[in-house]
Amino acid sequence: MSHSENMELTENMVATILQIIIEFGGEGFKTFKSNLNNFQPHSHLKVKPQKMLLYLLPAWKTDESSIVGNIEVNDAIIDKLHLKDHPEFKNQAQIVVGDQLSVAQFRSIKNLCAGHEGGPEGFFWGITIPRLFPTKIADIYGLLLTYFGKPNAGTLNPGSLSFHNMHLERLPITLTSLLPFWVCRDLIFVLLYAQVLHCLLLVSKTGSLDNYLKKYGTWDQLMRHTQQIHGQFCSGGDIERLRWDQKVSMMDKAGEESLAPMDGNMVFENAILFMQDALLSLEFTDAIKANDPGHIILVLRMFALSFHGNGCLKYTYKMLHVIHHLKHIWPDTV
Repeated sequence: MSHSENMELTENMVATILQIIIEFGGEGFKTFKSNLNNFQPHSHLKVKPQKMLLYLLPAWKTDESSIVGNIEVNDAIIDKLHLKDHPEFKNQAQIVVGDQLSVAQFRSIKNLCAGHEGGPEGFFWGITIPRLFPTKIADIYGLLLTYFGKPNAGTLNPGSLSFHNMHLERLPITLTSLLPFWVCRDLIFVLLYAQVLHCLLLVSKTGSLDNYLKKYGTWDQLMRHTQQIHGQFCSGGDIERLRWDQKVSMMDKAGEESLAPMDGNMVFENAILFMQDALLSLEFTDAIKANDPGHIILVLRMFALSFHGNGCLKYTYKMLHVIHHLKHIWPDTV
């Protein structure tokens, strides 16, 4: 990412923190909603809400998990919508959106047809893009598996399933049998909201949100504290410093890592990492709601790294494929 893109992403993260504070900080923060609307950043690619035509098609007995099934689905759509009757159909590119498996199967069809078929039968007209909702599902489950750890990680750690299982007083949540997507998403986002509000009290040195409103009641002060939250608790530089301190403390006189770590703070380090990734996930949701492709593309670039870290290598490949084609292959009109 370029310097300007990093600055844009930072501005988006600050706006997301502001949104959390104003939305969940209580009635006293609602007065800043108009300021937030005026501050809300957007890219030059943002489009106005549009109404799209929907063409309802009947259900078919087709196995979409196979290459042959995807060819049959494509042929059925073209036949039912009479697309071949359109004079420009053969000369126009078509956007194909699907989950990770459907996109992979469609690209396999193009590879098989390469050098053998031409025209519409060669499937080179298709621009494959992964659906955003399955990408969101992969991100949320990756966050849960990465940060919430084992169910027996400790009942005092709010970032563990053991803590939530004890306080929710329900059937325990386990990594081997995860809850539906929306429940997992709410579990992550509620913890993020609590962290952001707690960090607001830390940077302002106030004991409660009511005291904060009494002591700091202007938009400029709230904006300054929000930037401090991002700088102190969402900084990759702090993570590198903590890891370096830990590594140095483990060195013996011979310069080998053989001692127990004496410096560093892995709990604080993991809290920063969680806050970074959870804010990015919330920004992805907001960018979709705002209909802003520019912000979505920025998040997808970061998702390529996070998917690689949590083991979702197929989604990593899809993110890199979309980023590469947007930058080097597809024209600006796409």
